[in-house]
Amino acid sequence: MLDIKRLQYLEAVYRYHNFTRASEELFVSQSAISMAIKSLEADLGVRLIVRSPQSVAFTYEGEQLYAVAVKILAEEHEFMNRLADI
Repeated sequence: MLDIKRLQYLEAVYRYHNFTRASEELFVSQSAISMAIKSLEADLGVRLIVRSPQSVAFTYEGEQLYAVAVKILAEEHEFMNRLADI
């Protein structure tokens, strides 16, 4: 199941290509992000990220999910803004 938090984590890792920088931005531990991404991979049954000590690379499936995640997060942000205006 997709959830906003895991999509936010994925999006931040994509932008930085770094788990530590993503965790600093989101004020969560690096291990929390790593576990969330691994959980997302397990739920979807695909590998999203190829991790190595020097780099983070997204698989084709990871790239596709990132594109969807950006749209979902934009919609969520717009919804929250509308809700605040009510």
